[in-house]
Amino acid sequence: MKKFDLSVLTISVCILGLGFLGLNQGHSATPVAVATVNGEAITKSAHYDAMKEQGGEAALDRLVVETLIKQEAAKKGISANDEDLNKALDTMKKQVGSDEQFQAFLQQANLTEDKLKDKLVFNVLLDKMFEKEITPTDADIKKFYDENKETLGNPVPTLDQAKEKVTQILMDMKRSEKIPAWLEEAKKNAKIEKLGVAATAQAGEGEAKH
Repeated sequence: MKKFDLSVLTISVCILGLGFLGLNQGHSATPVAVATVNGEAITKSAHYDAMKEQGGEAALDRLVVETLIKQEAAKKGISANDEDLNKALDTMKKQVGSDEQFQAFLQQANLTEDKLKDKLVFNVLLDKMFEKEITPTDADIKKFYDENKETLGNPVPTLDQAKEKVTQILMDMKRSEKIPAWLEEAKKNAKIEKLGVAATAQAGEGEAKH
């Protein structure tokens, strides 16, 4: 079974629901920000939720990346609709294998299908943003198939049978070339201010002890 970490390379795209929205904030109408990205606030409650999966600094870094992706997608008029997410989910199901394997994957990752779709939003946005750069040509697919067909299955599949699998392999390779470089540049050009990571981390640790 192929393992997935729900990331685009080292880019975590995992988010949790805002189940603890407002926790430790009283009834203030203005959420407390722990960081801003180009003037857009990352709230303390969102950071607290993210820390349920990662440590304080790592969780905030993930939220910064997600915010940068959303901002760039908005600039380009790109969005992820239900059809996009269902298609991405179906693709992942095929990559994982059988339905039984997919359900085992969800259980191992402590996810439901709906939560997984939430995480796939950022994958979809990135794929749309880099569609021209990451989509392989028919010539790319045939070349890869000719050079690697012995590794694609037993018995060796035909080109038509292997086309979808090869396409995904090539897209993953192209993502690994394009997306990290774009993210590094986006971080350099963005105005990122981290305001209250330590305080949020302490709040999360305190809550975890109860």
